Amino acid sequence: MLKVGEILKRGPRLRVVWDLFMVLVAVVNLLLIAFDWTYFIARPYYRLYMPALTRVYDPVKGIVPHRVTGRYLDVSERWLDYLATRGPGPVEVEPFRSELLRLAAKMEGENPFDGAGLSGRYFALEDALAERLVQDGQLQSDQMPGFQALTERFYFGFDPDNDAALRGRRATQADLLRPLLLVNFEREVDRYGRFVDWYFLLDGPFLTLFLIEFLVRWVIAVRRRTVLRWFLFPLYNWYDVLGLLPLTEFRFFRLFRIASIYMRLHRSEFTNVGDDIISRTIKRYRDIITEEISDLVAIRILKEMQDEVRSGTSVDIFVSALEPRREEIKRLVAESVARFAAGQPGRPQMERMLSRSLEDAARRVPSLTVVPGFIKERLTREIGVAVYQAISDTLAQNLQGDRGRETIDDVVDFLLDDMIERGRESEINVLFQDVTVAVLENMKKTVAVKKWALDDRRATAHDD
Repeated sequence: MLKVGEILKRGPRLRVVWDLFMVLVAVVNLLLIAFDWTYFIARPYYRLYMPALTRVYDPVKGIVPHRVTGRYLDVSERWLDYLATRGPGPVEVEPFRSELLRLAAKMEGENPFDGAGLSGRYFALEDALAERLVQDGQLQSDQMPGFQALTERFYFGFDPDNDAALRGRRATQADLLRPLLLVNFEREVDRYGRFVDWYFLLDGPFLTLFLIEFLVRWVIAVRRRTVLRWFLFPLYNWYDVLGLLPLTEFRFFRLFRIASIYMRLHRSEFTNVGDDIISRTIKRYRDIITEEISDLVAIRILKEMQDEVRSGTSVDIFVSALEPRREEIKRLVAESVARFAAGQPGRPQMERMLSRSLEDAARRVPSLTVVPGFIKERLTREIGVAVYQAISDTLAQNLQGDRGRETIDDVVDFLLDDMIERGRESEINVLFQDVTVAVLENMKKTVAVKKWALDDRRATAHDD
């Protein structure tokens, strides 16, 4: 017996083993569901190549041989066997002929293959009978009588003592007619008119195991307080709840069970799920598909942007976005100019540069050669700097007032109107279009690069 401490230590490992087992069970259950969903589609092939499978599974779906086509096959084969094994004496034709023609008339009146979704098999059956009759010279290739007439000619329109003709009929029966007739079926119905389907007996053990597993996880989640309230666990695991419903429409949700268990295994430290070769392969091709789709979308968007630029609507788009914000632009420009006028950044540097310029100019003025150097340089410098300061102060005061705001508004309006008007001129507009289209084209080339292929080449080069 294991002690409690040992059980607790082994708990995570046992959980991993249990999760792996549940993944296996869920996969088997999904395969069984897929087999059941596709059974009627693939049944003709199962019937031809795996008849034992149909003998086992047909009763599960309530499938029985079709009464008309099954009887037609039985009577026709007994007739051909009778001809092949009869001894000398008269041929008892009428019992077989009347029954077979009655069945053929019923098949001609109502296609018995429709109920099984195999209506094409009826026309294939007609073609097989006609082809054999054409080969025996009993029918012209451009003729196609009804199914009853074909049946009469095929089974009763030849000499029973002609061994070659009989062998030809039996070969056609075995190779063509029998496979076409065998695949047809009909389904039993219960007293309420519903198709008989015993699949729930196969699905029941899986549902029972899934229900037990769900209840155990619920109890563990409540004890470990991994959910805020006990009744919230089914809401968090709604896909498990739907998958537990024994209805055909909800079987799809069992696929989420595998995804849920996969995530638990991925988070476990005792497995390499998520880093195994299957997970890496799936992630790689998922990234490739995602990148290819996103690249196609991005290139499509960039191409449409190029078309818009070439059509000249880009200027209108710019203007329509700019016009409603004209007053806001004016306000921001006025605030920026006011801050500049109040602080006057760079004014000391401008004054020093102006002083040096005025001193150099004073030395080169011919009319001031008689004035001593220190007087004319100092006088020129101080007068020039004083004039600059007065102009700067006056300009700052004017810009901060109402008249300054009006001046700034006029300047901004002029610049915006000039920019918009010049943007519509042919040469500037063409240049803008060419540059924008070229930029977008380079973006398309960049987006079109298959990064996953570059990663492959880098990995190959690294391995080499």
